[in-house]
Amino acid sequence: MKIDKTIMEDVGILSLKGEFDTFECAMFTEEVDSLQALGINKLVLNFRLLRFINSTALGAVVRTKKNLKVRGGDVVIAKPSSFTRNVLNQLGLDQLISVYDEEEEALDHFKAKNTNSVEVDGENVILFQFADPQKALLYGHPYGVGKIDNIEEDGLSFRWERGKKDTKGSDASASELFTPGTEVKAKFRLPFYKKAYYFDIPSQVQRVEDRRAAGATVTLQFKQVSDLDRKSIEQFVSDMRYLKGEARTAASDSKAKPQ
Repeated sequence: MKIDKTIMEDVGILSLKGEFDTFECAMFTEEVDSLQALGINKLVLNFRLLRFINSTALGAVVRTKKNLKVRGGDVVIAKPSSFTRNVLNQLGLDQLISVYDEEEEALDHFKAKNTNSVEVDGENVILFQFADPQKALLYGHPYGVGKIDNIEEDGLSFRWERGKKDTKGSDASASELFTPGTEVKAKFRLPFYKKAYYFDIPSQVQRVEDRRAAGATVTLQFKQVSDLDRKSIEQFVSDMRYLKGEARTAASDSKAKPQ
């Protein structure tokens, strides 16, 4: 079997050609691991040129899906050959794994997952602290600082820029620091919410987009959120969606009016 690998933003695409059987599972796992090392937990499997797949290989795909789901990602299948589509249908795996006729549709599956987030304007600083002492030692500072880009009900994404004093001269990459599953404590304010209120929420890294020397974009999933904080964040996200939607509508109507 041959595997071609492509990366589209934060989605990995593995195009499999030939026969995927027991002996090829190690190769498949290595390719998935290489993507995860880059912080990529969203995976499209293109099965257009796959002539055969056996039960062991299907088990490897299912286990990969479960593993990536835990890390906030997923696995979908694109353009399955007639053989693989029949196998998936017969075993009922098409009910477990989303199957798309086109690769573009499979990529849209992941884009749809981000529609609930809203962009954060104004004061958007976040302080983060690694729970793992080894990670904290590797980073070299008690706290790190980032800038929040987007937030949704159960998490947020922020930009981290490597500073001159960061990591005490260590050459650790963002992918090493923000490995998916890494526990951090996130402390931040929300603009237009409460003037002096800080959220302090234990969180977990879902994914990281490593921009090498420049830093990274890190996505966190909230853990152990108090009922009050959860309701407050949900209300903020709902309010911002409404306000931004109204602003876009007003701007569109203004442009449509004859001058």
